[in-house]
Amino acid sequence: MKRMKFASFEFLTALMFLLIFSFFFAGISFAGGLRSYPCSTCTGGSGGVCPIGPPGASGGDLANSNALSVEQITCFLNSKGSPWADQAADIKAAAVEFNVNPALILAITGQESTWGKSGPSSAPVYDNNPGDVSGGEGLVAHYQQHGLDATGVDGGACDGSACVVIFATMKDGWRAMALNLRETYLDAGDTTIEQIARSYATDPNWSKNLAGWMQEAASCNN
Repeated sequence: MKRMKFASFEFLTALMFLLIFSFFFAGISFAGGLRSYPCSTCTGGSGGVCPIGPPGASGGDLANSNALSVEQITCFLNSKGSPWADQAADIKAAAVEFNVNPALILAITGQESTWGKSGPSSAPVYDNNPGDVSGGEGLVAHYQQHGLDATGVDGGACDGSACVVIFATMKDGWRAMALNLRETYLDAGDTTIEQIARSYATDPNWSKNLAGWMQEAASCNN
């Protein structure tokens, strides 16, 4: 009987450790619900897992707001002939404020408006909305609650009930784009551009294009 009790104790101990390690590798933390995210570009002995972050900082490498300097952002936009090159500091500030990789912001603006070259009549340019963020009056109020100067929706730029939001300045537009990426995708658990593409894009080349532009931005030097 003693032998059987001892074996049962060993079994329960082994089971307990198995459960603990299962939770650990699933990315679950018992400290405030924090999670870790896989990231192929993380270094420093992280084992390919980005540092654990609280809500508002999740998203793996897509949350690395320090991925690009202001100089690299300027370099990349200049290389694309973008009229937004002089707004690099605002782009960087928006990325830092909402913990978003600025290379992701740059890549998406390439897809949305060819970095602001789609013409003054296009919504991203005309409405100071580089991310082409769309919604209704409820979304306008949401941005206003975050301190963004959203002035309404563009009735001439609608897809069904979702219309492009108008911002008073491009600085507000960059902040709205970063906030949208943070709330809609990164805080929802997306850690790759392929995951974002599932609900963001219909273009089958979207992820491939973004990956190429992000790498290009990271290697840009004045």
